[in-house]
Amino acid sequence: SMDRHAVGLPAYSASYVEALSTEVRNSGNPAKGAKVYASAGLSCVACHKLGQEGGVLGPELSAVGAGVPVELLIEAVLWPRRQIKEGYSATMLTTKAGRVIGGYVQREDKQQIVIRDAATGETQVVPVQQVAQRQDAGTLMPPGLTAGLLRSDLRDLIRFLADQKGSGPRP
Repeated sequence: SMDRHAVGLPAYSASYVEALSTEVRNSGNPAKGAKVYASAGLSCVACHKLGQEGGVLGPELSAVGAGVPVELLIEAVLWPRRQIKEGYSATMLTTKAGRVIGGYVQREDKQQIVIRDAATGETQVVPVQQVAQRQDAGTLMPPGLTAGLLRSDLRDLIRFLADQKGSGPRP
């Protein structure tokens, strides 16, 4: 069956997303998905905070299922560049003085670019006229992280994420 093969790196396809999202809703197992999420091979925890644990390089996932439909979760996991959360667009600036500044664009206008250091969270203001070179990476999440998963693992992982509705009082 299809379940016995790794998903690989499929080309983006709306019908693939549709089929997988139906599977996620009908037969995704969030408890198994939690194990997939925590597995060393994926290292989600290195960059994403969920509850009390995890890094700060990527968007927090504690309530990701509350704000994002299953289809967009699938896109964000399989094709990270398609769905970049606001405030997590990675860029690399080289100033005319030769300094290299990397991080997330917090905001920018014609005068300045405000960059947030991915690791420390500290922001720097860089005047646009001091920028010699700019490379937009889009996302620090590498494509193909899930390529080694079985389809059932991927389905369960997405279901686990879809079930993250946050905790604590709702406003």
